[in-house]
Amino acid sequence: MKTILILLFAAIASGCTTIRQMPIHEKAWHAMNVIDAGQTIHIAREPSCYREVGFPTHALIGSHPSETEVYVTMAAFGLAYHYTNRWLDRKIASKESGTQAQGNWVITRAVFNGVMLFGKGATIMNNADIELTPWGRGCP
Repeated sequence: MKTILILLFAAIASGCTTIRQMPIHEKAWHAMNVIDAGQTIHIAREPSCYREVGFPTHALIGSHPSETEVYVTMAAFGLAYHYTNRWLDRKIASKESGTQAQGNWVITRAVFNGVMLFGKGATIMNNADIELTPWGRGCP
């Protein structure tokens, strides 16, 4: 069942784009989102040991989410990330090549992806520091 959910999650997160066509930074973010989802599942399985405190996840699913809430929320994050990048790509493509306007959108996309990658990486590392393992069970 876990394998089916992971494959479904990856398919939803990739939208209509195949994994092969995604830029490497987007592949990296989606991979980290799956790891974060697994760590958050550990929270759902061990509510007496852990609680969700991360923004915006806590605001959406609370301190002690169910596994279903975690999967739905993380899939929604994947879709939002994917479609934000597609929107930024369209903005870049709509501007005349080499213009200041196009350059501004290229910078916006780079900053967006940098912030998203850093934030997701920091979340995973913080979770690892408190011994949250993807799809784990048990307390430290």
